[in-house]
Amino acid sequence: MVSGMPDRGESGARGPVRTCIGCRKAGSQDDLVRLVADSSRRVIVDFRRVGHGRGAYVHPRPACLKKGLRTTVLKAVLRIPEALVPDPEAISAEITGLVMRRMAGLISSAYTTGNLQVGNEAGRDAVTNGLAKLLVMALDAGPSSKAEKAALRARVPILRVGTRSWLGERMGRKEIGAAVVTDPGLAAALERAGRLLPVEE
Repeated sequence: MVSGMPDRGESGARGPVRTCIGCRKAGSQDDLVRLVADSSRRVIVDFRRVGHGRGAYVHPRPACLKKGLRTTVLKAVLRIPEALVPDPEAISAEITGLVMRRMAGLISSAYTTGNLQVGNEAGRDAVTNGLAKLLVMALDAGPSSKAEKAALRARVPILRVGTRSWLGERMGRKEIGAAVVTDPGLAAALERAGRLLPVEE
């Protein structure tokens, strides 16, 4: 979940526009997940959007997944038999797994390239000095940390994801509550990935 980010609304879509098979609203392709039928006609998540053939786009929200993965909708769009229409919870779990792997790689990359300031003090300093492009906070990190307060004041986007131990593992440490990404490209990639986590709105 990315918080502290401006709401783009329907007219603020970036790049190609696609229609969600769940809510039927048009939106940026970056905010939707592509589903395709593989060679055995099994529905899979085409996270990188490189799969061949017909595709269907859906918001990763549970309501859109449930409505979009109804038998008649997906069967018609992907031209698959009714028996191969997947369970929305299974697709949601697949999306979550793919997004978390993508974020893990991006966070590790930011750390190894020196584009990640770790901990409350370093994070707060990066925000105060104008270097911060994104604050990454563990979901189980304490509320109102110094880094979070500084990020909110400076209007730096905040991405809440994983646990302290999950975040720490990305950097070879036991636990990390907060880290600041200073590279704009890595921050943007993490924000895009964060928007694809299946959460209720």
